[in-house]
Amino acid sequence: MIKITIDQLRITKLKYLTSVASKVLVRINYLKLSLRHLQGIKISNDEDGFTSYKVVTEKIVNLTKVPKIEKSEFIKIKYIPFLTGLIGDPDIATVNLNGLLDLMKYLSKRNGKQLRRLLVCNPEKLEEYNSWLLSSFNVDTDLDKKVIKLAFDYTNHDEISDPVRAFFRGEDFVKYCPYCNMLEADYSITEKNTVATIPYLDHFFNKAHQPLLSYSMYNLIPCDMTCNSTTNKGEKPFFNEYHLNPYSEGFENSMTFQPGFNTVGQPLSEIHLHISSLPATLRWKQLVGNCASIDESNNFGNINVFSLKARYNRSQIVERTDSVASKILDLVSSRNSLNHFLNRMGFNYSPENYRLWYKHEVGTLFDEKDFNRHPFSKLHRDLHDDILSKDLSGNNQDIKDIIHGI
Repeated sequence: MIKITIDQLRITKLKYLTSVASKVLVRINYLKLSLRHLQGIKISNDEDGFTSYKVVTEKIVNLTKVPKIEKSEFIKIKYIPFLTGLIGDPDIATVNLNGLLDLMKYLSKRNGKQLRRLLVCNPEKLEEYNSWLLSSFNVDTDLDKKVIKLAFDYTNHDEISDPVRAFFRGEDFVKYCPYCNMLEADYSITEKNTVATIPYLDHFFNKAHQPLLSYSMYNLIPCDMTCNSTTNKGEKPFFNEYHLNPYSEGFENSMTFQPGFNTVGQPLSEIHLHISSLPATLRWKQLVGNCASIDESNNFGNINVFSLKARYNRSQIVERTDSVASKILDLVSSRNSLNHFLNRMGFNYSPENYRLWYKHEVGTLFDEKDFNRHPFSKLHRDLHDDILSKDLSGNNQDIKDIIHGI
């Protein structure tokens, strides 16, 4: 998995808040009105947005009532007398109306200061902040969360989700999926201004279980269709303890790809996923959960969830990777291709020109910060570093210095 790096972070956050915050605040205010009315507080049918907040009221009521109340009871002329008759209703009382109202007041006060904090809360703190909000206002039941979703509904509130998607398309944080580093996850258009490619936005923390995070910027991961599908992540609940958010960190050296040669010089037989983290550590759990090794039937750990071992060991990937490994092995033994490239281009040997050779020969970018711009970048760089690390000839110390940033 590749870390998502955001340039000009402060400006980017401000752009996101400008696109989204005021629209979410409108939905929060509709929910506040409905919660007040269900408690018998200034029930009214003539405030701005009656068509919107009466729908919210109807949905809250019908979360608790069997059989459901007919829509006709919520028309304007009946709204006030009907809700007056519901005051103190024991079914409605199964929802923590007061706690939910206090939470919405907290998020919306001072022109939505706390809402803005929620929308751009750092990825490492998202789960903790969400839990604090729910527990502080005692609204952590499944029923309460369904009511919260009436304001934080990514699927149905197009006036919010459309600008969210537009923001991520415009910012173009990644070209290739950070979960797998295999498939496209960018937005592009044709010469006729029609969509050519489009990223899927995965909710890292499931929006049904954690509705408050439905619109949080760091909870939205631009990814590819396969990683976002039920075959991989789908609606699986994610947690900081057992899954790694690519806005926080990538795999880096905690998981590296290694070439599986039966005999060096023979075709590559397998791609190994080597885990350097110790068992039972946080990073181990985020990679493979509580398993002793990679187990892709398990829903914990990013390697397991996204089936990375199986996906990287498909025959066509192994064959393509064998070609890259051959080029690195040739570099280690003779450096013919490097010397030929430098001579043809009229370049002197330098770290920057070595990077140019690497891009030309390997086809991906050398530096980790650029891995999201090309598919299989981490795979190729890991193989490069592994093969160089096992070279004991002493002829390639200059390249090893580049690897270690010297």
